[in-house]
Amino acid sequence: MAPSRDPIEELFETSESLLALLDQEQEVSLRIEVENEFRKALALSAASAFESVVKRLIEGFCVRVSEDNAELVSLVRNKILDRQYHTLFSWDANNANTFFKLFGETFKDAAQKDVEQDEQLKKGIKAFLEVGRLRNDLVHNDYATFTFNQTTSEVVALYRDGRLFTDYLQRKLVSAR
Repeated sequence: MAPSRDPIEELFETSESLLALLDQEQEVSLRIEVENEFRKALALSAASAFESVVKRLIEGFCVRVSEDNAELVSLVRNKILDRQYHTLFSWDANNANTFFKLFGETFKDAAQKDVEQDEQLKKGIKAFLEVGRLRNDLVHNDYATFTFNQTTSEVVALYRDGRLFTDYLQRKLVSAR
């Protein structure tokens, strides 16, 4: 069975193909409108994908460290992950310290040390948070009329960089006790 394709990458590829077709047909006005809608959809999709990954990782961490205690896992899923995801991060910050601290001082200190030693991880965190900020801007500032300056290529680049953070988080939570 072939590995599944990343839906964000597929959406980006679709947008690029459609934009290239509109360029070829010299449909300038339509191209502008289509890119505006695709960049919004791409930003929302990337933020949603990140939310799903982070929630899955935290739930998996809870299952593992609690030895699959159904009550604890249910509490974390129902009270924190399903209702409070947006509070796990300081979206306007340039770091994930608020998130790291939720796991305790030892975890936070170790994660901050990792970030200090890894410029790619730092870049990934900033991109992850930027995608979250774009999502918040879109849903809280009139999606239909809201515009932002990033192109679809820039949004997908933020997504790719943001995956550096979610990949790190996966490794970090697997190794945490």
